[in-house]
Amino acid sequence: MSTSPVSPNARVLTSSSGVVVIEDGPLVVVADRRLVGPAVAAFVVGLVWVIAVGGMTAAAVTGDLPVPWPVALLAPSVVPLPILVLLLRALQAARRRPLDHLAVSAVFDRAAGALRDPQGRPIAPLTHVRVGRRVQVGSSSPALVVRMPDRTLVLARPSPFAGGMGNLDSVLAAAIGQPPR
Repeated sequence: MSTSPVSPNARVLTSSSGVVVIEDGPLVVVADRRLVGPAVAAFVVGLVWVIAVGGMTAAAVTGDLPVPWPVALLAPSVVPLPILVLLLRALQAARRRPLDHLAVSAVFDRAAGALRDPQGRPIAPLTHVRVGRRVQVGSSSPALVVRMPDRTLVLARPSPFAGGMGNLDSVLAAAIGQPPR
């Protein structure tokens, strides 16, 4: 599977934080739109802009401005707003990216009963894998993982800035035939 395992007939089962669970015949594919980086950057730039404009507004209200108030209110927008616009456009472009152009994390081949890596090599039988969540250090959003007897494979690291985990784990588990927890 050197090319994308996703065909034009594929359908999205669920999507959150840029992570997409795709059903394509007997395949269930976990892919990533890579939204987390631009979403976090957009949040930080937007927050810096709001703080800067808020500080200038407070200074204008109290009369502590060394420059005319219109200049003081517009000055903090010169750099952050164009950067914010670029980041938001990058997020929109990533959300529109076709399913067969996404970064694949894993392929659950229900017909063969195997979990495969993005290149199509078998990792483990589906009977030996369990989909779940795992705490991410430094994030309030859990990671989407597959637990196997000998290891745990992280499929995605959702971020609260891009939408969080949502129901990725339960939809993926149901799609590969695991009993609900």
